[in-house]
Amino acid sequence: MSHVQNKILIVEDEPDLLEIVALFFTENYTLEVLKTSNPAEGLSLIEKYKDELQAIICDFNMPKINGDKIFTRWKELKPESWFILMTSDSPQDRQSILSHKFSVHLKKPFSEKEFVNLLKNIISDQNQLQEQSHLPISIETLLRIGKVSHPLFVKIGDDKYIKMINSGSVFDQQEYDRYKSKNINHLQVEKNYFKNYVEQFQKDIQGQLEARFGNNEQSKTKISAEVLDFTNQTLKTFGWSNETNQLLKQNIELVQKVAQNTKEISQFFKLGDKSIESDYLNQHAILISCLCTAFSKEYNFKFKNASELLTLAAFFHDISLSEHLVKNEKIFIKAIQHNSKVNKEELEIVKNHVLDSLAILSKWKECPVEVLNIIKKHHKSLDGKGFPVEYKGNDFNELESCFILAEDLVEVYLQKKSKALVIKHLQEKEKLYSQPPFQDFYKISLKWFSDANT
Repeated sequence: MSHVQNKILIVEDEPDLLEIVALFFTENYTLEVLKTSNPAEGLSLIEKYKDELQAIICDFNMPKINGDKIFTRWKELKPESWFILMTSDSPQDRQSILSHKFSVHLKKPFSEKEFVNLLKNIISDQNQLQEQSHLPISIETLLRIGKVSHPLFVKIGDDKYIKMINSGSVFDQQEYDRYKSKNINHLQVEKNYFKNYVEQFQKDIQGQLEARFGNNEQSKTKISAEVLDFTNQTLKTFGWSNETNQLLKQNIELVQKVAQNTKEISQFFKLGDKSIESDYLNQHAILISCLCTAFSKEYNFKFKNASELLTLAAFFHDISLSEHLVKNEKIFIKAIQHNSKVNKEELEIVKNHVLDSLAILSKWKECPVEVLNIIKKHHKSLDGKGFPVEYKGNDFNELESCFILAEDLVEVYLQKKSKALVIKHLQEKEKLYSQPPFQDFYKISLKWFSDANT
């Protein structure tokens, strides 16, 4: 019995990107889209629909099951069917997949045009180009968009549709539940208007960060020339790209806008009020931002907007401390770990500053939970010497482990002013940092400081 290859599978653990890829595909091709954010489910779908699947579009870096396992199983079943690897990784790093004749690389981030151009050589059958009068859009996507820009329909037969929702209506949780209870997972949009919904969804994703961080067009900020010079020199020292430089500037501007728009934070936060050369507090924050932003260009974070979240944490993690205490924080941390004698009043402030910083930031209702978690854990340690004591243990995610390593390196660099001594510090901590979840960031940072030291 022959099967019609009328389906395509998309496996991507980031739900928003998964939906965008599905929308791009639906707008251009008639193949039925199977999609999942769970790679284990992706393997199950391959087994179930192997004879009907024409191709797979798959992320690489996913929890527990990476894209290579999806690829391997797909090629065991259908060695001459296409596999599209969707990743920000370099093609050279994924040659075990991309060296295969029927594998191609789709580099993140990508536009719809780039996506369609790549698929032209894979889905060449003209009968599979999208010519339907109405296209499906999931009720999950409609719930995210909220506002119905063009009428929505239910399909009742071949090219027969009933209008269900008028333009201008609101698609809210009640509407979602109503259709879900009837096992209706998609509504139909006239093809001419489908792109409007795609653009609305993309705009919603892009606007999320600005909405969460209180960003608006009336709060224009400008980074001081001194801060720009300091960041430029740092990026040049380590050979980081202009792209990293631009992203870092955007991130610092974002921090300034947050502080400007959030009165509970603005009284604690000042950037560029004095010479950056004599401002340890801001040097400390800026250098952590530099490292974290550079990490975000070399490491494929599973978190959206990783560099922005890390930069916010860089500037706000010590928001309750004075410059004097930040500058001498290492001394106080050693005192906490070894029960040494130092100024008791200052020791208590440092000891409690994690909770104090969280208390300040909790007044900012839009503060991302990822930022709070980074700050909550930034003095944890795999060797059990971290604090506060209630945060002991190895339960770091990739954002938190990136930040912990970045701050450690910045502390050494600022105190010693020597890249060679940072390398020595990394080598001394190899046992600690060369294990999960730090090992990838450890390897990258060792290369950076070694290259910068030559």
